[in-house]
Amino acid sequence: MFSLSTSTKEINKLPNLYPNPSEGLVYIENNNNWEQADIYLSNGQLVSSISIKDEELVIIELPQELGLYMIQLKNKRHQSEISKILKI
Repeated sequence: MFSLSTSTKEINKLPNLYPNPSEGLVYIENNNNWEQADIYLSNGQLVSSISIKDEELVIIELPQELGLYMIQLKNKRHQSEISKILKI
C-alpha cells in the first residue's frame, strides 16, 4: 500500500498581483516580504523602481501607455519573481 503525503510548509509563495488585465492600478499582496518592485516594458526597459515597506497590500500605478509590463519583485534574501501584467 502506498501513501501520499504533502507538506504544509510553503517555501516560496508566488506573488498575487491583480487585476490582470489592469486599467492602471495593480495590487500586490505582500506575502513574501517583498522589498522592491521594478516595472519593465515588454522590451526590457526599466520604467520605475518602487521601494516596498512592510505593507500587506501594495498599490502600483502603471505608466500611461497601454501594453504589456513585467513586474519584478525582490526580497531581502535576493529572491525574485517576475509577473506579466497587461494594461488595457
